[in-house]
Amino acid sequence: SPPPSFFENLKSGHRRTYISGRSMMWTAPAMLFFQRRDLPYYLVEVNAGAGINMAADVVHPIKGFDSALVSARVGLDYRPLQVEDLIDRRWLTAGIWPDDLEAITELDAAIDKIAVRSRDEAAFLQLAACSPEKAAAFVIKNIPADDPEVGLLIFNMGTTVRMSDADYAAYTASMASMLKGWGERALWVEVESVRGETYSTTAQLRVHRILGGQMRSLVMASVDFGNTTQQYNEASPAFLGPEVAAPK
Repeated sequence: SPPPSFFENLKSGHRRTYISGRSMMWTAPAMLFFQRRDLPYYLVEVNAGAGINMAADVVHPIKGFDSALVSARVGLDYRPLQVEDLIDRRWLTAGIWPDDLEAITELDAAIDKIAVRSRDEAAFLQLAACSPEKAAAFVIKNIPADDPEVGLLIFNMGTTVRMSDADYAAYTASMASMLKGWGERALWVEVESVRGETYSTTAQLRVHRILGGQMRSLVMASVDFGNTTQQYNEASPAFLGPEVAAPK
C-alpha cells in the first residue's frame, strides 16, 4: 500500500500538474505593471512545488520581457521540491498522464533548464517551507517592504480554487493586508479556474493591487484550455498602469 504521504498530498491538493502555457501567465501583468515603472521586484509563488512556474521566462524566453527586473525568486511550499532529487522529480511528473508525451517532454525540458541555471547561480530559485495560508505572513516577516525602489509580485496557480469560500476569504484578507504595506508597488496575481465551476477548463488571470488604500481587482484574461479560446480585458493596461487613478 502507498505511504500516508501519498494520500495526504491527494487530500491537500498541494501537488499540481505543470502546464507550460499556464506557467507563463504571470509574465503579462509583470510587464504591464513593473516594466512600465522600470521597477525591480521580488517574485514570490505560493504553493510553488519546485518553483518551475517562477522560471517561465527562463524556460521560455518571452519577447519584450525584462528578466533583469526580477530581484529574487522565492517559492513557498508546504514541502518544497528539488528538481534534481529523484523522488521529488517523480512527484512533479505524477500529475501527467503517462501517454501525454508532449507534456512530459515540456516538463523534462523545464526541469533541465532550471537545474543548469541553478548550478550556475545557486540562489536562482529560493524555496522555503510555508503553507499557502501563511504566505502573506511569511512575506511580511521575511521580505522588507520599506525600500521604495523595489516592488513585489506574489502569485498563485491552481491553488485558491481548491479552498473553501471561507478559507479563500481569509486568504484574500491576509493578502490585502500584506499588500497595503507595499502601497502601490505590489501586485497579487492569480491564475485559477473559475470558482464554483465543477471541472472548469477555464483559467482566469486575476490581478489585485492597492489603489486609494484599498485592494482593487480585475479579471485580466480568461483562457479556456478545453477549446483554446482566449478573452482579454482591454481595461488591463489602464488598471495596471502607473497613471491609473483610484476608483471613487
